[in-house]
Amino acid sequence: PGFSALALPLMDPRELGRLYPEFRRATCRFPGCLHRKEAGCAVLEAVERGEIDAERHKRYLRILKEVELSFERRYD
Repeated sequence: PGFSALALPLMDPRELGRLYPEFRRATCRFPGCLHRKEAGCAVLEAVERGEIDAERHKRYLRILKEVELSFERRYD
């Protein structure tokens, strides 16, 4: 069960967090926040408080890297 490859549509990396309902509920005050290491990020604060699963956030960060790479290469 599961999958070995993930193919995401081309998207701006700033859009990825909007696909996570729990990230939207955290209402980060920074437009376009990547929820990676920004000081004062509401999502990171929610992860620290245990309101957002830390493992899910780690998986988000791995997917974010893929989205960023794909976005950077969009015109190659």
